[in-house]
Amino acid sequence: MNGYYVIGILLALVISGTFVLRKKKNFKVTGPLALFHTKQGIRIIEKIANKQQANLYESLIGALYLDGGLHPCKELILSTIWTHRIEAWKSTNYKGRLIEYCHSSSLRAPKFQVSNITGPDHQKIFEVHVQIDDKIFPPGMGSNKKTAEQSAAQNTLEILTN
Repeated sequence: MNGYYVIGILLALVISGTFVLRKKKNFKVTGPLALFHTKQGIRIIEKIANKQQANLYESLIGALYLDGGLHPCKELILSTIWTHRIEAWKSTNYKGRLIEYCHSSSLRAPKFQVSNITGPDHQKIFEVHVQIDDKIFPPGMGSNKKTAEQSAAQNTLEILTN
């Protein structure tokens, strides 16, 4: 059994663990994380676990690249995370992507501004605009501020990237 095979198995386990954790089906915390399962901070622990799994994956891809170049990395990525891409893309963080886009394009960080709140207390609709430098982009709307910000960020990204 060569090193690539072992890394492939490890990464498949890491990625499938991340996918199962995200779906919250048949997930049983074992090992060191079991200590946190009964405590209140489970969402924080899940977030940390996901981040650590992503860090591990990136590290293993880097090691694989240094050892064998691009080809084995491509094979590994296509056989692991690429198979779950549709599910992952459903939960896109548009606000985070917009911030990253602005940073990489040497633009100022976007400002999210609530421009209007309508509806009764039990059914509020939030309208949020994104401002980058002096430009104000079309609003996003949602039943809460976070959803409206995601919608506004998505609208802004579509304009900036087209």
